[in-house]
Amino acid sequence: MFRLAVTMIKVGGRSCWRSAVPLSSKDFAQEPNISLKATYMKTFVVGDIHGRCAQLLNLLDMLPRDESTDKLVFLGDLIDRGPDVPGCVEHVLNLCTANPERALCLRGNHEQMLLDFLDGESMIWMETATGGDRTFEQYTETPLRLLSCQPHEAS
Repeated sequence: MFRLAVTMIKVGGRSCWRSAVPLSSKDFAQEPNISLKATYMKTFVVGDIHGRCAQLLNLLDMLPRDESTDKLVFLGDLIDRGPDVPGCVEHVLNLCTANPERALCLRGNHEQMLLDFLDGESMIWMETATGGDRTFEQYTETPLRLLSCQPHEAS
């Protein structure tokens, strides 16, 4: 029976493989200092939360996640549509800040639409269909009112 002895080194705070040498059971008998410990890492990926913080918290509670080894990746779209956008954003930011090597949040298309709106590049975030009006209202406690730009009739 053959096994693999693996040497890990740290480079820039990250572990990486340095060498992998096949070992037989005879090698284990001759070298008492060799020990192998299996480490399993899972990656959980969550997307399209859209302001549904209660559902997000329930989902996170159900995950069999070990915070010290498993990764948690959010695929963006934390904002727009749901009833608690600020709660979602705050919770995900707290997770990522508390454990930056194990929790990561990517920018989704809804966050990009908001950034484009703030930069004056696009107004699509303001469309009701995107749910940006719900996010605006939740952060400002003011309903979003857009003025209609209709041409004036000549009198």
